[in-house]
Amino acid sequence: MSNAFKTDGTLLTTNDSGTTSTPRRVLVVHTFEDNGTLSAEGMARYQSTPAAGGSYHIVIDNDGVTYRENDDPFMPWSAMPTGNRIGYHFSLSGKAAWSREQWLARPKQLNSLAKILAAYSTAYGIPLILRTADQVRAGKWGVCGHNEISLAFGESDHTDPGREFPYDYVLALAARHQKQPAQAADTSKGTTMTQLSGESRDALHDAKMNAIWANQAAADNQIQLRGPNKRGWDQLGGRTLVDAVARIGVHLGLPGFIDVKTGKTAPVTPTENN
Repeated sequence: MSNAFKTDGTLLTTNDSGTTSTPRRVLVVHTFEDNGTLSAEGMARYQSTPAAGGSYHIVIDNDGVTYRENDDPFMPWSAMPTGNRIGYHFSLSGKAAWSREQWLARPKQLNSLAKILAAYSTAYGIPLILRTADQVRAGKWGVCGHNEISLAFGESDHTDPGREFPYDYVLALAARHQKQPAQAADTSKGTTMTQLSGESRDALHDAKMNAIWANQAAADNQIQLRGPNKRGWDQLGGRTLVDAVARIGVHLGLPGFIDVKTGKTAPVTPTENN
C-alpha cells in the first residue's frame, strides 16, 4: 500500500474506520498529551491496543523519530467522524498547553513534522496554508490543528496542538523541504524508487542540491547584472549594472568608458594615442 511518507518504523493498529476513496483536504496536527518523553514506538505500541481508543496516521517523538499507525487510505480515530474523514493526522509527543519556546526547543521533532507535511502536500496536492475553523468548515484545503476541527464541526472539544504552537516556523520549514528533491513514496514492500547504496544516494542528493543552488545563484547573478526581466534597473535609469558603471566612468572622464544609452564616451587623452 502506497503512503506519502516513509516513516522510521511501522506498527499498524486496528483502531480505524476502514478506508475511504474520498480525497482528504486537510493535514491535521495533534499532540499526544504526554509529558513529551514518549518515544514514537511507545506511542504507536500504546495505540495498537483497542483500549487506547484512538490512532493517527503518523506519530513523532522529541528525537524526530516517526512511526506509522495507519496507512494513508485508512481513516484513523483522531478527530471524530468528520475530522477523521477529511484529514491526514499527525501527532507529536507533547502538550497543547506548551509555550512557543517549549516547542521551538524541540527542533528535531518539528523538522520531522515539516518533512511529513511537505511530503503529504506534494503527494496529495494539499497546500501548506494554515486554515481557520471557518475555512475548514467551508471546505478549504490546507493545514490545521485538532482545535480547528473541533471548532469547525463541534464533534469534540480538543484544542491541540495549542495556541502557541509555532505553525509559522513549521510551515516555513515544510516549504523549504518541498523545494528539495522529493523523497520516494513508501510502499507496502518498503522499496524505494531506486536501489542505490547509501553512499550513492547521498552523492546523488548532494549533486542535485549543488545543481539547484548553482542554478539559483546563476539566476540571482543575472538579475543583479541585468535587472528584473533583463530590462535594467529603474533606479539606474533603466541601465544594467555594467551600463550604470560605464555611465559613471563617462561622467568622471575615465578613458575608454562608453555610455551605451546616450552614445557618449570619455575623452581620450593624448598619451593614449601613442
